[in-house]
Amino acid sequence: MFLPEEWDFSTPTDRQSDYFTRLRELVLHGSELIPWIAQTPTLFSRLTKLDVWMRIEDEVLTSWLVMQAASDTLEVLNVSNACHFRYPTLIPGPVDLGILRRLRSIALSFQLASADRVPFPMCICGLFQPPTSPTQLENIEIQINWIDCVQGSEEARFVNEPGWDAFDDILSQESLHPKLKSVLFKLKMGYGWLQNLSSSHLPTEIVVIRDVVANLKSKLFRKTAAARSWRPEIEIEVYKSIEYMYI
Repeated sequence: MFLPEEWDFSTPTDRQSDYFTRLRELVLHGSELIPWIAQTPTLFSRLTKLDVWMRIEDEVLTSWLVMQAASDTLEVLNVSNACHFRYPTLIPGPVDLGILRRLRSIALSFQLASADRVPFPMCICGLFQPPTSPTQLENIEIQINWIDCVQGSEEARFVNEPGWDAFDDILSQESLHPKLKSVLFKLKMGYGWLQNLSSSHLPTEIVVIRDVVANLKSKLFRKTAAARSWRPEIEIEVYKSIEYMYI
């Protein structure tokens, strides 16, 4: 089988370490190498860190094949651009984190827009559904950038949405993830507001949003906070989104 020159494994050991720890270059935005990877996943059986996009079916299928091939060595999984539409086909199988015997850390990143009509990235439940055996996970990080927030819809989207309650329930069960000690949830919320450049005072909208955000933080991950000896960390950033054409 033809092996691309940049993936010639006869190269020195110091370069091989990079090949075994990064996959992004091969799945970068629909790379033509995806079919090749899918046919030869065992080449990644020593992979320790997997850093990928998982937005379309081919990327998802290929990433899962590689995860399975590296089930004895994979320690870090970073999905820096995840699909949030195709549940439960995000991970075929379905995914079972219990087979990834050394996996310690997972980071997921999403960008949502109101037009997506996706109140909750369902692939989160797809990834963290109860495993057949306890996982070795220690750290989970989830980042969501909601680029066009509508003032007044925050609670419906994050507190009352059943998907978040289901995820909270999974995290709270120590029997599923007994070694879990850190959950970091980063939420970026883009709003539009009128801004008076001649005034030193915060816009009224920002004052209101600030109170909403404080209230939102107090209502997330309550089950996990009650059941675990640690509390999930929640970081919320409010910014002026270019999606809104305010002056």
